[in-house]
Amino acid sequence: MALPLVPAFVRAHVPLAVPVEATAHGTFPRYADLSGWP
Repeated sequence: MALPLVPAFVRAHVPLAVPVEATAHGTFPRYADLSGWP
């Protein structure tokens, strides 16, 4: 992801980006009522 508010002349000489990665997990009831699920 590119860093915001960095002037173009700086970006031309130095690669200003930060790798972003995310994961998530959770539990879900086996017999959940999904009638209101979008």
